[in-house]
Amino acid sequence: MNVLMRILTVHHAVAVAAPAASKMSFDFELKRSRRRTLSLEVRAGKLIVRSPLFLSKGEILRFIEEKSAWIEEKIKKTTSSSGRLSLDQILFLGEKYLVTSDGKKDALVDREDHTIHLDVSGRSLPEAVRMFYIEQTKQFVEFFIDKHRDDFFVLPEKIRYKFYKGKWGSCSAKNNLSFNAYLASAPHDVIEYVVIHELCHMRIKNHSAKYWELVREFCPDFKRQRKYLKNNNIIIL
Repeated sequence: MNVLMRILTVHHAVAVAAPAASKMSFDFELKRSRRRTLSLEVRAGKLIVRSPLFLSKGEILRFIEEKSAWIEEKIKKTTSSSGRLSLDQILFLGEKYLVTSDGKKDALVDREDHTIHLDVSGRSLPEAVRMFYIEQTKQFVEFFIDKHRDDFFVLPEKIRYKFYKGKWGSCSAKNNLSFNAYLASAPHDVIEYVVIHELCHMRIKNHSAKYWELVREFCPDFKRQRKYLKNNNIIIL
């Protein structure tokens, strides 16, 4: 399985409202998988329940009610009125992930637990997060450039990845491409749009109507993806 498909693996998840007859004052997200144990996690004011496939809804609700006092306390502590990510979370592919530093040699993305395990030996956690973004953005950009290799007659001479404040990507007069290393925080279709945007600039160096027609040819939904980039700020440690 290639990197893109491994990261994008989806697990079954549903939002569940608290039963009317229950004492619970909170809703939760239920994720079922082939795990053996039932676990609870409160992240950014939201309860996430991970359950084995064989447990009934009644058994799950009883377990949650037993832990309701602990859950409510955690929800109060993790809820932020500002809406910003907590210090132990980052955005990856448009979703919030918990970051842990547990000495792994390579970054490991756990889609089921929404956790990213990073190696921080010899560097700080913020530095490890920045390196994670660079590595992941590089993988995605190269994947999409290779995907569209036959669509463009000219490929970039050089590709740079930096933490820009005012742009997601750029194309020089010599067809050298630059990408914001935070790009891996966006959904994969948005990443692909940014790559296509810059590849199209290798043919047309402006934003004329002809240019946008070319973008639409490879990315029909580009207006929605542009809106995402405009409306979503990136927050990092």
